[in-house]
Amino acid sequence: MGGGAHEERKVLRNRHLASAILIGLVLAVVTFPTPAKADITGFVSRQGTQLTVDGQPYRFTGLNIYNANSNGWCWYPFDAASLDSSLSAISSQGGVIRAWFFQQLATTNGARDWTAFDRTLSAARSHGFRVIATLIDQWGDCGASTSGFGYKTESWYTTGYTQPDPVGLVSYRDWAAEMASRYAADPTILAWQLVNEAEVKPTSGAACSPNAAQILKSFATDVSGLIKSVDPNHLISMGTIGGGQCGAQGAEYQDVHDIPTIDLCEYHDYTPNQAMPGDVYNGLQVRINQCNALDKPIFVGESGIRPVDVGGTLSARAREFQAKFETQFAAGVVGELMWAWDKDGSLINNYDIGPGDAALVVLTGTTPFSSIQNFAISHDGKRIAISGTRDSVPGLYEANRDGTGTVVLVADGYAIDPQFSPDDTQLVYGGALDRHNHGIFMIVSSGGTPRSLTDPAIDEAQPRFSPDGTKIVAIGADPVTNTYTELHLIDVSSLTDTIIATHPNGFVNPNFSPDGSTIIFVQAGGPGGSWEIWAMPASGGSATMVTHFTGGRSAFQPEASLAPINRGKIVFLEAYQAIDTIDPDGSNFAQAVVTTGRGFSAPHWTPSGHLSYLLNSDLNGGYTQSLHMPMQPLQPITSPVAAPGDGSASVSWLPPAYDGGAPVTSYSVIAQPGTASVSVPSSMTTATISGLTNGVTYTFTVTASNTEGTSDPSLVSNPATPQAGAMPPATVQQAVSGGSTATTDPGTGPTPSLPVTTSVTMPPSSQAGIVNISQSSVTEPAPTGFSLVGQQVQISAPSGTAASPLSLTFSLDASATAGESAGSLQIYRTEGTGTPTPVADCTGAVGVASPDPCVSARATLSGGDIQLTVLTSAASIWNLALDKTPPSITFATPIDGATYKLRQIVNASYSCADQGSGIASCSAPVASGAEIDTGSVGTKTFAVTARDKAGNSNVVTHTYKVIFDFTGFFSPISNPPVLNSVKAGASVTESFSLAGNQGLSIIPPPYPKLQSISCTTLVASGPPTSLSGTLRYGSAAYPTRYFETWPSLKSWAGTCAQVTIRLTDGTDHVAYFKFTK
Repeated sequence: MGGGAHEERKVLRNRHLASAILIGLVLAVVTFPTPAKADITGFVSRQGTQLTVDGQPYRFTGLNIYNANSNGWCWYPFDAASLDSSLSAISSQGGVIRAWFFQQLATTNGARDWTAFDRTLSAARSHGFRVIATLIDQWGDCGASTSGFGYKTESWYTTGYTQPDPVGLVSYRDWAAEMASRYAADPTILAWQLVNEAEVKPTSGAACSPNAAQILKSFATDVSGLIKSVDPNHLISMGTIGGGQCGAQGAEYQDVHDIPTIDLCEYHDYTPNQAMPGDVYNGLQVRINQCNALDKPIFVGESGIRPVDVGGTLSARAREFQAKFETQFAAGVVGELMWAWDKDGSLINNYDIGPGDAALVVLTGTTPFSSIQNFAISHDGKRIAISGTRDSVPGLYEANRDGTGTVVLVADGYAIDPQFSPDDTQLVYGGALDRHNHGIFMIVSSGGTPRSLTDPAIDEAQPRFSPDGTKIVAIGADPVTNTYTELHLIDVSSLTDTIIATHPNGFVNPNFSPDGSTIIFVQAGGPGGSWEIWAMPASGGSATMVTHFTGGRSAFQPEASLAPINRGKIVFLEAYQAIDTIDPDGSNFAQAVVTTGRGFSAPHWTPSGHLSYLLNSDLNGGYTQSLHMPMQPLQPITSPVAAPGDGSASVSWLPPAYDGGAPVTSYSVIAQPGTASVSVPSSMTTATISGLTNGVTYTFTVTASNTEGTSDPSLVSNPATPQAGAMPPATVQQAVSGGSTATTDPGTGPTPSLPVTTSVTMPPSSQAGIVNISQSSVTEPAPTGFSLVGQQVQISAPSGTAASPLSLTFSLDASATAGESAGSLQIYRTEGTGTPTPVADCTGAVGVASPDPCVSARATLSGGDIQLTVLTSAASIWNLALDKTPPSITFATPIDGATYKLRQIVNASYSCADQGSGIASCSAPVASGAEIDTGSVGTKTFAVTARDKAGNSNVVTHTYKVIFDFTGFFSPISNPPVLNSVKAGASVTESFSLAGNQGLSIIPPPYPKLQSISCTTLVASGPPTSLSGTLRYGSAAYPTRYFETWPSLKSWAGTCAQVTIRLTDGTDHVAYFKFTK
């Protein structure tokens, strides 16, 4: 419906009937079709890293309803009615839920009872939801009054899962098979999940089990294989958190998922405002990369955010979810499940998501709006702000221009009439201050807390930014008459609010002219009581009528175009049945669009100068709204430049100033006369058009296309006449004007005999002048690290400026590229007799030489030719060069062959350099200056990889060893060379510390070992023998020490021996003993 209708009604109180009828049309009660839910058809399958259903790509969002099967012992219970209402509240289009399907939830009075599970799957199916069914919980029991296995320990993962469950009828292993067999034919199940948040430790508070990864992998291999044997239809997820838990740390995660019968990887994300969570060892991007290597999909099984952690509002949480979902889906995840549903409502200080929560809008993704009051287009054309209702939630939304990526900014039905600030960083809109007054609010366009710009005592509405963003014009209500008879100007910085005009007939829909000097608005009082568009100085003063309607016709919602092609032209709504345009002086009135249906509302100009609007159409007894949003680009900026060839021509152009809000995908060049044309991808701004007749003079136009349409034709090019036998010249002298081109390429491109072709395009604003191009053998010395290729090119031409530069296009034949890419080809400039200097890529605005000179475009043409375009203020000598030298690596730490203690802080130290094209990347497991991995014992490698911008690479790898922090044996045992006297036949205990509990598997068999030694020289002799030692950790007196006890024999009396303890880090620790009687 028309934006601002509520305020218009306020102005119209006790006024003309004809206008009141028009407003009534806008406020009429309407109905809209309800989007259909997704039907549950085929099974979800995986194809590589993607999911599919019936052969079509499948991606999901949803919620954890872990207690969907609860009988009251697992949070609140669900029955059929509460589950039905919950699924209805979550989404009308279905999705995915994740729930506990534990054995105890299907066991009643010692007998199997499938009631809850059948109910949940039936409800999910009827609402279009699929289900990830989790078979047991790592952390304990849920759903029974008696305790089961509780926390799943190492012993459970090795043998316990095969033993009868204390709260069930069978073992977990048998339960998994029983579940899979019962529901094998039900496509409602998306996947079986073996364990919720699996990890392997001896106890819940202990360190990781030494063989945690192998234990977890063996468990998962067994159970997943069993499930697949009875149910080949469903996918299987192991159920890991993914954040570095025991059994799936670092590289272990990839290894434990490298099981043929495990289909899905999983990650849990509870970072409040980190779109891509985790570190370089266990972060989500690491897990995505690992799963990509396994060619398996990954989903986020739990994504939780507390509103209190992101600003304290549900809307703020929704924005964070939106950022996560967009980023993580773009990175490759296939599903996102929020944690967790609460039918009783959301709270600010926990993770629960209840009915009406703004986060539910994020789940629906591209759910259509059921109604739209008004909308605004960002000035860059990429985003839209919508005042409307979506999934029964009225408010202010923001979305991509194509309607995807919708997120709620303000969940308030009074938030209307949005507009982007000129720099698109803010949105201004009208909202409710209280139950009586409207006010003006501003919010960051990326989301945040709205800021009121209005004094609560002042009723204002329909705000619009000035072109420079410093002022806002709005209508204001007279506090006595309660009608909008005032025009206000608000200073955005100081919030100074000034009344610049008053009129008893009121004001509606104010807006600025493109230069900010004039305010246009709608006001009653025209011929026959019509509502007309008026214009007045922005500083105040008398107003002039722009439109002159008769016969009850009226104008509403005027807006002036900011586009170059029709700057200042006003579009407006005429009686809701037509959209008209008119010039600011009242001339050139035209009806742009007319309808006989329910009518239009909210006409706007796109940044490219096309019309957008809402069209209201009859549909099945109600009406529907459609948003007409043109997205085609502008035509190329300038006249194309044409150069003739043999039966062909080369045509060059500049990209359009505005792409329409969708990236340009291609350009088409059309020749006149005739029908010859050619299309090229958007990466190219030069094309060769063939099929031309020699001797005929042609001109050319260029159009730009994106996914939404094609631009108007460009201006006509310079004429070009193809000639028979034309060949690329070695030199050229040509008089050129602004925007025209001199070229050594007649259209055939470079060849092995003339490996370089050059085109010089003068700045459009430059005067006519002479351009000389001379191509010859290379005479300049090659820069360090490079080889010069092709030909040397010397150019003389009138100078330009950095803001209005010459455009030089160099094309290198494929025979000289040696298989290199456009990115690896460099260009050097020589001034006079100086040394060649490299030309960097442009970093400034399109068409600007910043730095000066700079490379603005790189392209690989058909046949393997490479083309570079340079922007420069001055012509000179140019050479093309290829970098064939790999970069160098300076590597200090970790030292190759070094040994470090467990958890010792060692900072990496390395750097990369390249004298050629420059370093493109210098990567290693951690950044230089960061801590290397000393978190576990063993031999480790640390590789530094350097890659230059030409694609040359170098790798240097250092190997280091991490050992336990062994500080020697404690008293009464003395360390070598002391000979410890012990009584033969007595047990001997050696105590030592490893800086904490490292588990009881630190001394592998056959150690400790005993070997005879000389009691005087301590020299060993004879073979060593294994001792039957026992190891324990901690005592009352020494809780952090290890104690290794081994027996001695009485027959050893009078002998000496050394006892060696070898640790799992490979280090040996020796003590000397003399056995006495």
